[in-house]
Amino acid sequence: MIRNEWSLSAGIVGFISSMYYYTYALMQPMCGVLNDRIGPEKVVGFGIVITSIGSLCFGLGNTTMWLIVGRLLMGVGLSPMLSGLLVFQGTHFAPERYAFFSGLSMMIGNMGAVFSVGPLSLALHTWGRSSIFSLLSVVTLGMAAALFLVGRNPSQPKSESFKKMLRQRLALAFEVVKSSSELKRIIVIWMISFGGLMAYQGLWAVSWFKTTYGEMADHASFAASFIGIGVMIGNFLGGYLCKTHTKRHQIVARLVYTVFVAWVLTVGCFLIRAPFFLTILASTFLGMANGMAFTQLTAGVNDIAPAGQGGAVFGITNCITFTCVIVFQWGTGALIDLFSSSMGSEIAYLMTFTIVLCFLLVPCLATIGMKQFRKVEKSIS
Repeated sequence: MIRNEWSLSAGIVGFISSMYYYTYALMQPMCGVLNDRIGPEKVVGFGIVITSIGSLCFGLGNTTMWLIVGRLLMGVGLSPMLSGLLVFQGTHFAPERYAFFSGLSMMIGNMGAVFSVGPLSLALHTWGRSSIFSLLSVVTLGMAAALFLVGRNPSQPKSESFKKMLRQRLALAFEVVKSSSELKRIIVIWMISFGGLMAYQGLWAVSWFKTTYGEMADHASFAASFIGIGVMIGNFLGGYLCKTHTKRHQIVARLVYTVFVAWVLTVGCFLIRAPFFLTILASTFLGMANGMAFTQLTAGVNDIAPAGQGGAVFGITNCITFTCVIVFQWGTGALIDLFSSSMGSEIAYLMTFTIVLCFLLVPCLATIGMKQFRKVEKSIS
């Protein structure tokens, strides 16, 4: 909508969108530590307040700069959400239930991705950007108030300074990543898989459907919504695939290959202009494959992270993963602009996502020789 409203290039749209991921990625390590130490209810509550301010800036902004400021603030505000959720479930539920609750919570969380395509697009056209984002700002403030009311205050050693605590826990998290070859494999798989999916689902799916199926352009948002629906289904199913860590590495490897096959099918459907419903089915399958993989990858990180340090390790992992999302969002926009100038829009999307498909070979290679996920035994000295 922003691209059409202000006649912005694909590269500029990708740049504005990636602003969210810059701050989100940079804040991940610190947010992970804070969730471990202060408690996710309080940390996430403060984050939601910042998100509310960012939503107002984005909704009421009338210049590109205000859009960028809004995206930056939303990135800061939402940065503790995932690690906070994972820390909460890791401390409140049995380990064998971790994958199930990860899948369930990620499925619910991904409802936002579904509503942000079709339903949100319809709402924006009906009531306008300012009204919708102002309403979202009010709703998020209500959520923050609820978290502040139920939040607990974990006891902390009075002698432990914030700087010392942050430095020690970040150092430990980096050491865990450095010492675990399997965690490195998880990061490689996650960052490329998620980067490719977010470029497609989060930015270009609607435009690609419109470009390829001009006669069905009015249904492009509806079609793109099925990617998010697929992710939700995959998140839920992924929670049932493996309850313990003993065979999780094997499940992850199979899911990575499934993701690659799903990408081949999706790009192939666009290439041959398959019937509209078949391309929707392929995109739904792509979302499902990724959703199942993300649930098991989350559980894999928990399998490896030292007890009580899950937030910090997730923070480092998420920082690297979302840095890759930035590259994919900016890079796909730049490639679409480059190819469009000489080959036309339809070929531009095909060329761009064929390149993305080639990158998806890297996660497949990362599964070769993958071993059982084992907890790293490290503690703060």
